[in-house]
Amino acid sequence: MPQKRRLVYGDHPSQYVDILEPAAPALGLLLVIHGGFWREGLGAELTAPIAEDLCAEGFLVANIEYRRVGGGGGWPQTFDDVTAAAEAVRRANPDLTQSFVVGHSAGGHLALLALAAGSADFAVALAPVSDIDRALRENLGDGAAAEFLGAVGISPNEVASASPVRKLGHRRHHVLVHGVRDVNIPVEHSQHYVSAARALETPADYFEFSDLDHFDLIDPSSSAWYAAKQWIWYQLKAR
Repeated sequence: MPQKRRLVYGDHPSQYVDILEPAAPALGLLLVIHGGFWREGLGAELTAPIAEDLCAEGFLVANIEYRRVGGGGGWPQTFDDVTAAAEAVRRANPDLTQSFVVGHSAGGHLALLALAAGSADFAVALAPVSDIDRALRENLGDGAAAEFLGAVGISPNEVASASPVRKLGHRRHHVLVHGVRDVNIPVEHSQHYVSAARALETPADYFEFSDLDHFDLIDPSSSAWYAAKQWIWYQLKAR
């Protein structure tokens, strides 16, 4: 079992990070962000299995908890928490200069924003909410995006600022992973994001799995998770 310690980065009960330390010197830093459509009720326990799996591979892993809708979160507080957590983890581990962020679902949304903002060097987005405007139009999660934004009449500029697809144009490498059987976030969202990224020459890889659904991607035994780990290893060795 990996050694685990908790890093608190704010005064709110949800502002903490569970740090998993490998037995040997860490190969790199991995930030993990859970999903749950940004709402209270689902937390960092969702991504604990993949966090433990990454630690077993030799990485120092930070499983991030953050304020969510219904518990002091929303836009931009939730993303502010992710940024603050990433900064706190990096300050505590200054020798680990290369960092990855891995996020699932709403956590994938936050991971893509964190990458665009420079809070990590690489990102793995598992079935992410990549386009907030589209999430609003399609009413993903029974109004989850509207709840996250917190206002009925929110301006187009504010929607754009919260939307990863509108942040493309950077040159940081990332990968999106999606299952065709996903009914929570349709696979077309990731297909569109990757096409937009490539049109803007933003380095984005893509893995699609015809037999997998939304939560299969955070199953450590799944083919999608194996592909995500292989991508991380490739980036680590190539740089």
